[in-house]
Amino acid sequence: MNDTNYWFYVYPNIYVKQVHREKVMLYNTDTGAVLHSANLVFNDWVREVHIAENLGVISVSEEDVETCDKELLEDAIKKKLVNLQSIASHLLKPVNFLPILNLQKDIENIDDEATELMGDDIISYLSELNIFLSLDDGLPEEWDLISRQLLFPIRGSIGQCKQLDPFILEQLLRASQYSIMQHVNFVGGNLAQYSYWGKLTNILSSFPQYNYHLWFAYTELEQITGLYASDFFYDIIIVPCFIDDMEEVKDRIMHLSIQPEKITLHVYVTSEEEYVASVFPDNYSVCIRPLYTGHNIDFFKKNVFLKEEDILGSVIGMRKIFCNQKLNSTFFGVLNVYPDGSVRATNDTAVLGNLCQDDIKNIVYRELSTNTAWRQIRNSTICDACCYQYLCPPPGIYERILERDNLCDLK
Repeated sequence: MNDTNYWFYVYPNIYVKQVHREKVMLYNTDTGAVLHSANLVFNDWVREVHIAENLGVISVSEEDVETCDKELLEDAIKKKLVNLQSIASHLLKPVNFLPILNLQKDIENIDDEATELMGDDIISYLSELNIFLSLDDGLPEEWDLISRQLLFPIRGSIGQCKQLDPFILEQLLRASQYSIMQHVNFVGGNLAQYSYWGKLTNILSSFPQYNYHLWFAYTELEQITGLYASDFFYDIIIVPCFIDDMEEVKDRIMHLSIQPEKITLHVYVTSEEEYVASVFPDNYSVCIRPLYTGHNIDFFKKNVFLKEEDILGSVIGMRKIFCNQKLNSTFFGVLNVYPDGSVRATNDTAVLGNLCQDDIKNIVYRELSTNTAWRQIRNSTICDACCYQYLCPPPGIYERILERDNLCDLK
């Protein structure tokens, strides 16, 4: 056999995105090295390597190598994306095990029979609860847009159930013990006006394994100290507020008898000018969250939309890339519970059920099967044509608010 023949293979840790014959990307999931190829010879090699019967390796001749883009091939070898091995030095064809997406429990194939067989195991998909204890029809109407984007107090309407029955909450927390859930967020309305606060703290004492978070609006700060007396609200108190409110927030926080490390300020920013002009309180954790108003798209394009350097700024592992092809890590495992017992995946998705009649296990199943949010991935036409389709984080709430399939300007 001529020693100018070679075995060609792609390393197993390389993620390959083939948009079409003239557009291929190779990404090293260990180092973050990336290569884009429009060379038909090289791209055909990569495609053939992934044909099952080739076992991850193909043979190429010296003539084949000469017709390939030499600089491109050398770059790919240098970045440890591919390799050429002389057949003369390795007569037996090597076997190269390329990564294949294979979920042990493929959630796309869950049906009624599978759910029955899984039984209580289906609750294991639940990872976080956002529990709206109360609604407040006195909240400003403009807050509706905020609550669609971020965890925020919800304005109620006349005729709605205004407060969650503590019995429903207790049943929910008990059933969730079989899940991987750690975080439980309590949100208003006005939490200070929740009539069953005494019962609530007694219930939570029975489930100390969860991390409880209270989401107070800054206007409720004076009432926090009394509610915080329970030992079970020890993790974080989160105070939603706006840049324009910071002076008032700082003044109110100074009078709280709670350690600063227990409080996190979620501050909503709508422009660069707001952020630059802001002065945040010392000793408090601050989380800056962009807020879309309907009139600040330029702010989002500059500060929220992803650029190529943002996507490639950190190494993305194969596990994460595979996850992005099946699940939405932003929404997956999270459910919102409302005062009337209804449950949704997000505030703007369809109702999945009601805890007054439905078991939480059945509600989890409905989300897995109907997919209102948990399995929403980047499979739109525009993302399908992009090499970075699954290197990008999954679509989030901003895509829904802006009514866009992507938050980037990549071509």
